[in-house]
Amino acid sequence: MNIGQRLKYIRESKGISRRELAKMMGKDEVSFEQYLYKLESGKILNPGIELVESISRALGISPKDLLEKQEEHSDIETVFAIPIVNVKAGAGNPLYAEEYIYVNDIIPSKYLSAIKIKGDSMEPIIRDGEYVIIDTSSKDIINGKIYVISDKDGGLLVRRIYKLNDGFFRLLPENEAYKSQDVKASEIRIIGKAIKAVSPSRKLT
Repeated sequence: MNIGQRLKYIRESKGISRRELAKMMGKDEVSFEQYLYKLESGKILNPGIELVESISRALGISPKDLLEKQEEHSDIETVFAIPIVNVKAGAGNPLYAEEYIYVNDIIPSKYLSAIKIKGDSMEPIIRDGEYVIIDTSSKDIINGKIYVISDKDGGLLVRRIYKLNDGFFRLLPENEAYKSQDVKASEIRIIGKAIKAVSPSRKLT
């Protein structure tokens, strides 16, 4: 059995529906029920340890009950769920949202999240409507790399960043129609390093 099959067996043996489990976990019942269906049907094989622990608590079982050694599935693509988040200015970390991007060509980590891009300032590298996956553990600026930042007004920006003298950063858009900005390091908050742009077709609807 894989993790989804074990989850379905345990859930049904307790007489709990997917929607009831979503409610027990404090999740959005409609979208998370869809996620559980994908997990139980084998379309998602690696939900992440934090989610496994949350499911286990709701079901009153040990995470080990879900994480026993899985059989090989050579014909099934391994897909990882990345949460799509909103960020509020002044908050310490991105806030969890009940939607996911699904990717199979990335190393999974609990520090990964995603935001939806609005606008064309980073085209052609990142296009309007795409999702950018962020490593929120990578906040130290490496010159020339792309980061997601929150400005002093709480707005989100995706920019290529360079360190300047006297505690300033230069924020560079990719689209030449937009101007670069020099800002004080104290005026922005680094959300994380952008590691990948993903098509919106890979979002759970």
